[in-house]
Amino acid sequence: MKRRIATLSTLKFVILAVGFMILADHFIFGGKRSYIEEARTHKVQIEMPEEADASAPRPVRVTPPDGKEFFESEIIAPPTPAPLPKGQGKIAIIIDDIGMDIKHSFLAIDDLPPEITMAILPYAPKAREMAARAKAKGHEIIIHVPMEAMDGGVNIGPGGLKVGMGEEEFTAAFSAMLGSFEGYVGINNHMGSRLTQDEASMTRVMNKLSPRGLYFVDSMTSDQSVATIVAARAGIKHAARDIFLDHEETYEFARDALKKAEKRAFKNGSAIAIGHPKEKTLAAIKEWMADAKARGITFVPVSELIVTPR
Repeated sequence: MKRRIATLSTLKFVILAVGFMILADHFIFGGKRSYIEEARTHKVQIEMPEEADASAPRPVRVTPPDGKEFFESEIIAPPTPAPLPKGQGKIAIIIDDIGMDIKHSFLAIDDLPPEITMAILPYAPKAREMAARAKAKGHEIIIHVPMEAMDGGVNIGPGGLKVGMGEEEFTAAFSAMLGSFEGYVGINNHMGSRLTQDEASMTRVMNKLSPRGLYFVDSMTSDQSVATIVAARAGIKHAARDIFLDHEETYEFARDALKKAEKRAFKNGSAIAIGHPKEKTLAAIKEWMADAKARGITFVPVSELIVTPR
């Protein structure tokens, strides 16, 4: 009898306790699960302090399968970059091989705007005349220095620089090129896929440029070129080609290449393109330049885009 009374008393206590917990849950927690219960089953957004950067990723508490809790940041997509304002895209165009095709070389000098840089072959029969004409037209001029290619059978022209040259022969060849015409402010390589890969040879070249204050533009005929690395180490002003305009001798190829140069200029701030005195290349450049200027491209001589090492 006493045991039955005790059981009834216990049952009443349990009922009262459960009822109290239900009332407490309703009036205190509003019938919702506690923060700890939520944290164990869901990602919970953590309130950021008022002084926190509003753009910073907000951390969330995560409960992995082993029951431990840790914080991680939400993955937020990066903002879309704002387009560059007009006038911030600069392009330098170099016309290589001036002097090889005499007719189109003179057309390039006479018809293209003065912002275009002319790279004159030192062995061209009319090199001096073309250099004087280009200077008179306002073009910047550089020496298009023939250098050894990976294919030893390729004719790089007379007086070119080669890896196996002795110091005296190398100096004589370089001096002859420097004396081929006047008014140049730098050089770039004609062919040269082998020589530009050879650190010793490029050190020789930079040592010749240094006392004369000339800059070097790597035509990038090889993706293994060390020319700009050696130039930087030697304190030589330098740059490297971004786009070739006429791998294929068609108007369409040159036009598309010019569009790529424009796109790169707006993305990176500048671009250097190299073309040749070919009829379709010259036509594409002339037609494209007017529209490109309207879109905000500024055309500059290559000297404005060279890197000056400290």
